[in-house]
Amino acid sequence: MTRQKLSDYLAKPKLLGACLSLAWLSSLIIGLLLEPTTDITWRSHIAGEILQGKTLYRDIIDLNPPLWFWAAIPSVWLGQILGVGTPVVAMTLAHLGALFAVWMFARGVDGLISKAEQGPAILGFLIAILWVAVADVGQREQSALVASLLWLVLALRRDAQLPVSLPLALGIAGFSAYGFALKHYFVLIPIVIEAVLALRLGKKWRPFRPETLALAVFALAYALAVLRLAPDFLSQIAPMAAISYDAFNAWTGKPAWFALLMIVGPAQFILVPLVLALRLRDARPIILGLLGLSLLFLLIIVVQMKGFFYHYIALKGTCVLLLIVWCAREAPLPKLDSLLVWLGLLGYFISMVISPLVVVVTTGATPVSENLRQLINAEPASNRIMILSTVPQNSFYVLVREGRSFGGRHYSMWMVPGLMVRAQDPAVAKAAQDQLARVRRDYLEDIQCFAPTILISQSERFEGLRPIQTNGMGFLREDPVVDRWIAQHYRPDSRLEDFQVWRQIKPIPIAATCPSQRR
Repeated sequence: MTRQKLSDYLAKPKLLGACLSLAWLSSLIIGLLLEPTTDITWRSHIAGEILQGKTLYRDIIDLNPPLWFWAAIPSVWLGQILGVGTPVVAMTLAHLGALFAVWMFARGVDGLISKAEQGPAILGFLIAILWVAVADVGQREQSALVASLLWLVLALRRDAQLPVSLPLALGIAGFSAYGFALKHYFVLIPIVIEAVLALRLGKKWRPFRPETLALAVFALAYALAVLRLAPDFLSQIAPMAAISYDAFNAWTGKPAWFALLMIVGPAQFILVPLVLALRLRDARPIILGLLGLSLLFLLIIVVQMKGFFYHYIALKGTCVLLLIVWCAREAPLPKLDSLLVWLGLLGYFISMVISPLVVVVTTGATPVSENLRQLINAEPASNRIMILSTVPQNSFYVLVREGRSFGGRHYSMWMVPGLMVRAQDPAVAKAAQDQLARVRRDYLEDIQCFAPTILISQSERFEGLRPIQTNGMGFLREDPVVDRWIAQHYRPDSRLEDFQVWRQIKPIPIAATCPSQRR
């Protein structure tokens, strides 16, 4: 099938509808069959805890802003009411929301690109927001991708002086307000897009438009909601994040060029659209907009300096859409450029769809330590277990995956390595030590209230110019009060490589101050 025939066929409403339905339905089916990843499982857990009356950032603690967790509450509630489970409801609602986003994108590109390009572009948008994130539907980067593409299209309509209906402007503002609010990094996107629009329009630029006013109202409402419903996010979580989040990663202590290379390396696929842009010299606004958006997402990845797989979703989705738009352009592509486009799409499909699916099918949504699973499964189902580890999948996730209850307020001890690094800096050592002390208090209270039969402590070593050695139990027992209490109630038991089991030797009276859910 040639490129021209593909464009011609997708220009037919019935065939386009069939392709959209197939892409949407297949994504939904695969999403329902897959296990949720660690972050998505934790998000649903927090939403469930909120429904049970726990206070976010006090009884259950996470680094992320509250909107992501609040947005999961309807899925958890409906899953409980319908008895089908949270993942089924969450995946279904996400795909229904994608249909609304596709409708808005279709309305947005009408008039921006030729009729022949619109069908492939709409299909490409659906593929970008669902298939590119097939193993991480619901992640923040996926929502940011939807928000950014819709906001870009709306800005392009304003730039081209094309009509924008009020429902379209408000609908896009709603989607964008949610997506941009999930991480503070994402706020950069509408700011840059608006700045470029102002430069292009000059005196014709109007800052007060339905979508910008609506975005401002949503932002104000969210800020007030945080102050009223989650004040601990600003007073407790923000200080911890400021000290610990950026202080430690897999490249801590390595040269800056090495760390940057490790982050940018997985994003090398962006070279395909950049090379094509230089070769084709395609200066259409939608092409320049998508190229600029991809560079913004790359910048956000670099600023975060983590390199998590899902961090690249928005960047890859933007590049996929860009290549598909090029596939359908009216001017014929030279053979070399056509080959680059199709090879690029094949590469994206393998890296973002096939590869994650193979990993999920063969090892589960998130691989966990077999040694840890062995220790957990050796305990009777009635025994409560708490794991002291800096690795989320070796703390919360493995317990949930093995059907065990979870009695902690923290995802894991993820913040400890970063705080240990900061504690070596005289300028912030006192603040870091205060945060470490707070984490110890939280864990001691959780152990006293949950009364686990066994504690499993993991030892880990983090390399770098200043190597860090962590041990969950050792970290807790650095406090003399905690040390005495642990010595009175637990003793070392079996050990399996990096995991040390501590078994309860004395009944733990549950204090009246403990939340009822932990007793």
